[in-house]
Amino acid sequence: MAKKKTKGRIRQTRTEWQKVFDPHPGMVQTFSWSDRIPEFIHISIALIDNDYQTVKNDFYEYLSSVKFINWLIQPESIRGVARNRPKHSQLPENDPRKEYDDDRIVVDLVQPHILEDLDYFRERAVFFDQNHKYTDITPNSNKKSIYAEFWREEQRRWRDGLIRPSDGEWIPGGLYFYWNYNPIWITDEDKSIKTSGKKKKGERIREFPEPWLGDYLFFHYLEQARNRGQHAKLLKTRGVGFSFKMASLSPRNMYVFPGSGNPNFHLASDKGFLQGDKGVYGKVIDTLDWIATHTPLPKLRIGDGKKAMEIQLGYLDKYGLRQGLLSSVFGISMKDDPDKAKVIRGPLVHYENFSMRPISLRSCCGFCFSS
Repeated sequence: MAKKKTKGRIRQTRTEWQKVFDPHPGMVQTFSWSDRIPEFIHISIALIDNDYQTVKNDFYEYLSSVKFINWLIQPESIRGVARNRPKHSQLPENDPRKEYDDDRIVVDLVQPHILEDLDYFRERAVFFDQNHKYTDITPNSNKKSIYAEFWREEQRRWRDGLIRPSDGEWIPGGLYFYWNYNPIWITDEDKSIKTSGKKKKGERIREFPEPWLGDYLFFHYLEQARNRGQHAKLLKTRGVGFSFKMASLSPRNMYVFPGSGNPNFHLASDKGFLQGDKGVYGKVIDTLDWIATHTPLPKLRIGDGKKAMEIQLGYLDKYGLRQGLLSSVFGISMKDDPDKAKVIRGPLVHYENFSMRPISLRSCCGFCFSS
């Protein structure tokens, strides 16, 4: 793993420096958001091409017309934190929000709370960055060993997610897997180079994702859709890393939902959106290789067709019979033929670049996640 570097990004969590002032209200001088909004929102790119007043007016318009943006700038006294949210165990049985019986909080995707200490959910990623491995426990093939128990617990977290007992904050299993077992490729700019243009020299490095509010909301959105038997659809800008998120879903499913009856599918109008380092299926292979290299979990593959885009975990015994997990993932190029999506069933049916060649979601049996 490449050495972590400091990046100038917008944090969605409160820093330790900010928390220091909690016992001392009034020490930090407050001021009106309406006067200082442009100073606190990263709009420097817009200011390159537009004058200050135009950018400020546009932002005020978005702020007044888009309720979600307006909510995100509200103070903690209004947005609250996890401990201010109701828990599923406290909801009456007839409450439509009730999906669990434990003490995890009810996550509101429309009015999200302020997130705190998300590194609690990235313990394995932080440990790997520091030690280049997931645990210091000595490997042991005994199924009753501490080592085996450690990996059983990790797989449970992949399936069920993780709840923080102190306040009920939690993340779904897919997000736990993405943050801890799915390193992604990012461009790290070289800030030592001074340029007059908009772009700077950078290098591609592979490291674990940072815990952003967008990831938290996206994976909770998928979780809520799955619990309610609904599809999920995403409208987004390009180049913000969602192909890595979608590619993390099928490798996680292959270990959480084993068996030949649980195939995962990544569909696209053209194989160019699937294959290669830029394609979502190429990223699926990267993640499966990562798990095979850095964990003791089953890694043998009956089929490993990179060109055919078919992979099944398992092995053939001496009689030629298939053994092992037998979970699988497929990449399918639709080629303008929506009938290829018919009778597809599995934990994941993902249509990449849905807007390029839309198809009826009725063609997909199961859950169809479209980006």
